[in-house]
Amino acid sequence: MFKINNKLKVVSLFSGVGAFEKGLENLGIDYELVNYCEIDKHASKCYSLIHDEPEDKNLWDITKIDRGKFLDIDLITHGSPCQDFSTAGRQKGGEKGSGTRSSLLWETIEIV
Repeated sequence: MFKINNKLKVVSLFSGVGAFEKGLENLGIDYELVNYCEIDKHASKCYSLIHDEPEDKNLWDITKIDRGKFLDIDLITHGSPCQDFSTAGRQKGGEKGSGTRSSLLWETIEIV
């Protein structure tokens, strides 16, 4: 799974502030962030500062990502929006095409 003498090429989807990337760092895994995707401008700014990455690596809206963009990557992380699965989100869930925030998980499936 891990490349010898090369950094792991990572794409982070629904990144938030980058918990998955912090996990890689804590494990001592050398990686190169290819892109991250976070639509919230405040979370994006935090991500950029925490991980010392330029905000121009942010793809912003997952629904507008070119599906053929990630041909040479090793790992995709995904922090799916979960609001609609909760009681507060009226348990609308993540059914494909439902238009809920949680249904955006299908965007990741299309990318994979």
